[in-house]
Amino acid sequence: MAEEQEPRKEVTKNIVEKQQASKSVVTKIPKNMTEMSDMDMLATMLSIYSPSGDEHAMIAYVTQYLRDAGIDYEIDTAGNIYFSNHVEGNNRILLNAHMDTVGSGAPDIFWEKQKKGTVLYSTNNQVIGGDDKCGVFAVLKLITNKAQTTPLSGLLCVAEETGCNGAKHAMEHHSDKFKDVVFNITIDRRGNTDIITENCDYQLCSKEVEKMLDEWGKPFKLESTSGSISDVSEIIYTLNINGINLFAGYYNAHSGSEYIVMEHLYESMAFIQHIVPKLHQHFKQNPDKVEYQAKSAFGGWGGAYTVYGGSHYENYNGVKYYSGVDNKWSSEKPKSTAPKKSYATTDADDDEYDEFLDAMVLFYEVMSHIEQQEGNFADLDRIAQDEGTRVSKTGKSVVIPDAFANYYLELDILEDYLSISQNDYDAVIPISELKAFAVQWGLDKGDSFLV
Repeated sequence: MAEEQEPRKEVTKNIVEKQQASKSVVTKIPKNMTEMSDMDMLATMLSIYSPSGDEHAMIAYVTQYLRDAGIDYEIDTAGNIYFSNHVEGNNRILLNAHMDTVGSGAPDIFWEKQKKGTVLYSTNNQVIGGDDKCGVFAVLKLITNKAQTTPLSGLLCVAEETGCNGAKHAMEHHSDKFKDVVFNITIDRRGNTDIITENCDYQLCSKEVEKMLDEWGKPFKLESTSGSISDVSEIIYTLNINGINLFAGYYNAHSGSEYIVMEHLYESMAFIQHIVPKLHQHFKQNPDKVEYQAKSAFGGWGGAYTVYGGSHYENYNGVKYYSGVDNKWSSEKPKSTAPKKSYATTDADDDEYDEFLDAMVLFYEVMSHIEQQEGNFADLDRIAQDEGTRVSKTGKSVVIPDAFANYYLELDILEDYLSISQNDYDAVIPISELKAFAVQWGLDKGDSFLV
């Protein structure tokens, strides 16, 4: 056990001693990038500083990789990159990711073997950009795989973090390049469990396709669920096709404690390899089911999209530091702590369950309203989608587990509106606070949760 702790101590020592991030780093590009190991390739991409609007270094890296792999590509005025694999034919599957990241300084990338797998992270409290360079890595490796027999196309976008602006540009000006595409897979979701079939704005695919994906995902222990917003929304809405957003193996996105589990990224790629021939065959045999008109999502998360900035950071000589709990890694899906007993036994049980639902509905309504008020700074769906969020045993509070470790940026926003107490790393919000907020902001339109 002592031997396992030594590398961690050394990393912690590096974090303490390295007080200032590099204002610029030089990334060495080999003569043939396709000969790089996967770890070197991903770590090199992560070391490239490419915030929204300054993706030029990342564009140069990606296009050099495609050229070395013998893949033709095109670049539009905004910087989006278009390409296809070696397989000819229609009914193509589109793979999408974005090249920009949230961050304000170059990350110092470190990787080591952990119990959960091969973990990559920064030692200088900078966002490493797994969101979404994990997706970029997956797209490049899948498109250049010579063993692939399914016709694939690729779209790597700029400026996703500022509101999917790169994808909007591509769809507005160059949608004709995708006339033979029948399905879109965006690879831009945290963790290793989720197939996103509904964003906060649109239902991304038909119920029939969602059912197929759930069935295909069972051997991989995956399930369909809802997410926030991503390039997939712009793509499927413009092209009138089905699509999903798939997990990419990164965690704690948009924070200095962000990390990647390489094996989880491989799991995403393996699932894509598994489903693309099935999708291709399905839409080839059922051409009448290719067209899909995106329906508005039924969820309550319609707030503005996230653009991180402002006062949520510490500063050293103009470089922002994303403070947080370093090396607190957890890649396991949170287990729901909602009441587990049956609520179909007595009237008293039914009343208790109704109170639980009312409290959670109130919590989600307040989160949604705060997100709308905050506009550019809110990304509160990360909290809302945490399956561990629960009502306390006393029934007087909503508890968000490990929030002060995982959601410190979001809590900084919430504390401007609500009184939040801390229990270990858990955040505790009194239901009375939520009710008072609802009354203050006019959310009390006869709703049962205010009774």
